[in-house]
Amino acid sequence: MSIRAGSEEVNRTAFAAQVSAFLCPSDPVVWQRIGATSYAGNTGDGYYLLTYNGLFSGNVDRPANISIGDIVDGSSGTAAMSEWLVATPVIRDRRRDFFAVGVGQTPFDRQGFLSSCLSAGQTGPPAVMGGLKGSGWSNGYWQATLYDHAIPINGPNCNNPLISDFLGACAAGSLHSEGANVLFADGHIKFLRESIATSVWWALGTRDSGEVVSSDSL
Repeated sequence: MSIRAGSEEVNRTAFAAQVSAFLCPSDPVVWQRIGATSYAGNTGDGYYLLTYNGLFSGNVDRPANISIGDIVDGSSGTAAMSEWLVATPVIRDRRRDFFAVGVGQTPFDRQGFLSSCLSAGQTGPPAVMGGLKGSGWSNGYWQATLYDHAIPINGPNCNNPLISDFLGACAAGSLHSEGANVLFADGHIKFLRESIATSVWWALGTRDSGEVVSSDSL
């Protein structure tokens, strides 16, 4: 018996499924999107250049293939996954939408990109770019199932269209009060507040940058 016949249709049906374990009950939007997921894997601090420095890779040409031995900064201080807010064309929300920022900047101007992104969409009509944040649990790509630590929790999402090796910011977040749950590489989960210091949030996103994050800073 051939398993090829109708396989594409079967795959489309499976990938469109709403898997309750992947959906956060606090976010009503997840039930409006096909194949949505409220949980994303960490690709790093957003400062990629030619590689990813988190636990997952959003580029099939540069897979991460991370083992526990590669988490030099320690598994208890390296984020593995986090909650985020799923995008929807119906609800305009800076935590769900994507904005084009970074004109005239380079990937080395990290603080400049951060400032530009944090101010995106605060006034006037939103300059929303196309985005599929959380729109496909079967899709192992940045913004579909992968986030980064470039912007603090509950910040906006931004693309830098001028720099090909610097994707931008795809933020963690939730509708819980002032923060989001983060799963660490050692398996423990901690609720982190959106007021967490940016330097600490960046450090939690990287696996091998030499930062030591104390529990007092979380």
